[in-house]
Amino acid sequence: MNYDLAEIGKRIKACLDKREDVSRDDLGRLLGVGAGAIGRYVRGEADPGSIGIAKIADFFKVSVVWLISGEEDKTSPVEICSEPNAEYGGRKIHLSREEAQIITYLRDMPREYRDQCIEDIHNDWSETKDLL
Repeated sequence: MNYDLAEIGKRIKACLDKREDVSRDDLGRLLGVGAGAIGRYVRGEADPGSIGIAKIADFFKVSVVWLISGEEDKTSPVEICSEPNAEYGGRKIHLSREEAQIITYLRDMPREYRDQCIEDIHNDWSETKDLL
């Protein structure tokens, strides 16, 4: 990827500063690296990689677009629950416009294609999630 590590480091530091309850050790455990590596990310001396960036963004509830570029993510979240306090697994459910479009595609598919797509996604995720 082509991005400015120093700028990403500043945004990682801003996220850490905002969450006083999260240490560099905590973030390192999430990523499977030591606090020293987190320090190198913050200083822009090392690249957390695309998976690391995605995990950091998810952990701090910021967009990958913002973490990389500092710009707002133009794909604003779409709430998929009609009740104002609907939750799944203790979290309110929000989707990007792209995710909502995928759900629309699935809803519009004939049942046998939809079932096959869901099974394929499940199988691919089952094989991939252990690598993350």
